[in-house]
Amino acid sequence: MRAVDQRMQSLLAACHLAKFGMNENLLNIYYPLDKGMYKQYYAGPADGQKRQRVSEGWMRGKEAYLIVRAHRIFIHLFPGNEDYSRLISVTDLWCFFQAYVTLYPQDNMTPNRMHYMIEKVRARRLRIMKECCSCGKPFLLHEEEFTWLPCAVCEITKTALTAQNAQQIKAAK
Repeated sequence: MRAVDQRMQSLLAACHLAKFGMNENLLNIYYPLDKGMYKQYYAGPADGQKRQRVSEGWMRGKEAYLIVRAHRIFIHLFPGNEDYSRLISVTDLWCFFQAYVTLYPQDNMTPNRMHYMIEKVRARRLRIMKECCSCGKPFLLHEEEFTWLPCAVCEITKTALTAQNAQQIKAAK
């Protein structure tokens, strides 16, 4: 009976991921179904979101804070798997996605991006940094980035605070 419950949970998680736009070819890695079975659940990109291409630009550009946030949630959800060596199940991916979206509902994070983030860490295209030189928290860094930089979250925060200070100085004049 327990095996049936587990399979049902996995199927529901896969359907939910499809509903949030996960590609069918990626879903079949986690929970294989007959070709086209996920199409009835697939909703495509959410309202206001563009369809995302498979690229690494978001991992090192203005949106790099997404992987930092996701990494911190991942190591919190899966203690003992900080190096991403153990595979995660479809239900794990669904919990990971739900945790992220709950904490950061305005972010442009998708289950596809989470899958590719995990894949890039395993392929050593993203380096796991033990602590940020600014906040002291762990983060991910693209292989082409410099190690002495603070994490993307600290960079974004510093930029936002600098812009806010500039506005306050301008308003005071």
